[in-house]
Amino acid sequence: MPSLKEYLNKYDIVINTISTITVLLEFFIYRAVRFAASHATLLLFIATILTLTSYFFYRKYGRKLFHTIYSLLLAISIATLSICIYDRYIKHHHKEDIETALLTKATYRHYNMFLEDMQKQGIAVSEDVTACIFFREGRTDIKEFIKQDHLLRTPDKVTYFNSNNQKVNLYACEMNIIKAEALKDKKNHFLPSSTHDLFLGIQAFNKFQFASSAGHFKKASEEGNAVADYYLYHIYKYGYGCTPDNELAYKYLRNSAIHGSIDAKYELACHHLDKDAPSLWDIDFAASNLTEILNFAPRSQIYSAEYFIPMLDAFLKLMKLYDVIGRPRDAYRMSKLVYNKVSESYTVPPVILIEYAVKCYNMGKKKKVRDLLSEGRELDYDSAYYLSALLLMEDNQNRKHDREIEQYLLHAARYLEHQQSRELLSQFYTERNDSTRAELWERLYEINYSNKID
Repeated sequence: MPSLKEYLNKYDIVINTISTITVLLEFFIYRAVRFAASHATLLLFIATILTLTSYFFYRKYGRKLFHTIYSLLLAISIATLSICIYDRYIKHHHKEDIETALLTKATYRHYNMFLEDMQKQGIAVSEDVTACIFFREGRTDIKEFIKQDHLLRTPDKVTYFNSNNQKVNLYACEMNIIKAEALKDKKNHFLPSSTHDLFLGIQAFNKFQFASSAGHFKKASEEGNAVADYYLYHIYKYGYGCTPDNELAYKYLRNSAIHGSIDAKYELACHHLDKDAPSLWDIDFAASNLTEILNFAPRSQIYSAEYFIPMLDAFLKLMKLYDVIGRPRDAYRMSKLVYNKVSESYTVPPVILIEYAVKCYNMGKKKKVRDLLSEGRELDYDSAYYLSALLLMEDNQNRKHDREIEQYLLHAARYLEHQQSRELLSQFYTERNDSTRAELWERLYEINYSNKID
């Protein structure tokens, strides 16, 4: 008769096997659904063609086999069509959720500045106001939108934004004084009613009134406010005014991500990747969330500050993840997508440009690499000069590029204080038997010289 220890060992083996099989099945089902959703249009086209072909053969030959194939393909076509419609619906609403979450964060930043300015002027401002956003091209008069002839003290706008070359006005007012026609007009964009509780919660949180802030956040959370959920996540994770509760914190983090918070999507991805032993499902789930952040690029500059930081974090995290798991083509594709989207509206940050250049190099696209590095040098990015020198060193037979390499490295090392360029300069002069300059740049590299005054 086996001992208890042997029995438990066998039991552990069975449990671990079942667990592994379950995780693998979960992963492959998840990947299959994601693939079907991302290629729904193509799959629908193929399924429709095959269905029509099988129907033709069935009508012509009348065999049971063709009827079975036709019925199966028809079912697949209907299922694919359903996935396609559902995917479009989800993407549309999800994009709106992300825009609303970003807009809510941006609005509070400006709304809070407005309150501070009013208080400095000695003007009493009720805290029982809710910020609303009006997007209305060619409209500047708020009076036609409200029931009463007042908006706080005057019908003036709180602040002004320039978004897509259109005038965008931010007003603070109570929702109950907005005319029904204005609410129905799709050209006007209003923040959700939960914004009021959210703003009160943030104000209380900033005053270290954590119990009060949690109460306001929970009210906003019940209405699906992503920003409120994100604040609750931090409250319960770090124990602001309460006992830390990781399970509850994760619940609010997940809700925040579902309702459109870019910050929450990034944190959720990190949560799954930072496990002791992340499974295939964890990795793919994290990659999906990071990709979703990068696929969304707001046209409006209203909330650029709210989007850019988590976007850059997500980009670097995803690039590192693809490098670790060995998916260079995905890394190249995503770096290209981010570069193209950012370059449409902004000056491309160094980290995005350089990462894209490196991924192009890994894919053998050296002409594109040279173009990107040329763009980087025009923007005076130190890494662009450094990588340009390295690229020329690869094809420096008979030292034909020596002068150009030296110029790039000296500019990066002298004027941009790029450390790696100083080290490479030392190697460059050593190979050319110029010991004086080699020692100088080696010493400057070692002491990390800076000509700036702190």
